[in-house]
Amino acid sequence: MFTAGQSGRLTHVMVPISCDAAATITVQIQGVTGALPSGVVLASETMSGDTYPTYTPPYSTVPDAGFRLVEFQPAQVVTAGKPYAIVLSAIGDCSILSAPAGDFYTGGHAYYDALPNPPGWVRLAPPQGPSDDLSFQTFVLVRK
Repeated sequence: MFTAGQSGRLTHVMVPISCDAAATITVQIQGVTGALPSGVVLASETMSGDTYPTYTPPYSTVPDAGFRLVEFQPAQVVTAGKPYAIVLSAIGDCSILSAPAGDFYTGGHAYYDALPNPPGWVRLAPPQGPSDDLSFQTFVLVRK
């Protein structure tokens, strides 16, 4: 989850994802209900896994390790102070690099849903992982 810092058009997000070439990854912006993704898709892009090649440890020496750009066309209108969800889903093998341990982003939290396992969205926090957040960047075009 993230909270929009400015009103405008969300043109793209960046997330530290990597996939096998045969995978397909979908990145969505969804509305939020009760602090969870609502299932209402506001923007969506689907890419082949070879768009985001796999990382090879040590990550610090790999030139392409880090954030990968996902552009939304058309851009999605967002409102300052309103929460949104960045939802990633994959067919095949994809992964995301973890964020530093702790809860550094106060505007939202990371959740996962290991379908088809119950119970649905689960907050990513100890003991599920060392971090309460996942790294991301959002880019909003503001016109004045």
